[in-house]
Amino acid sequence: MTTRQIKTEETDIIRHLLSIAKDSRANLPLPKMIEVLDDGKMGSIKLSTEKDTKYAKDISAVEYTDSDNVLVVITLTEDNKGELFELDFWKTDFAELITYPVPEKVRVHADT
Repeated sequence: MTTRQIKTEETDIIRHLLSIAKDSRANLPLPKMIEVLDDGKMGSIKLSTEKDTKYAKDISAVEYTDSDNVLVVITLTEDNKGELFELDFWKTDFAELITYPVPEKVRVHADT
């Protein structure tokens, strides 16, 4: 996995998902460094830098239609220590994400 600085568009989506969940972390500082997950370039990132953490629960999920009209489900998750864990992108055809979503273009996921 590659480590890099978090991008503004990633922080925008994370804050939006936190605000949808009415999570108080929406106004707190986010991690400055993230790990890019090997997901076929769908856009998933790991927010937790600790190696011994694991997925605990979903915080919030939204849907987005990429510019090729393929549905993308975006889920913000929490780890077993109560910290932000991953921003997970699942493009339903498993292809590379073409256009990064902005908060105005996402809608609450049906299962949320």
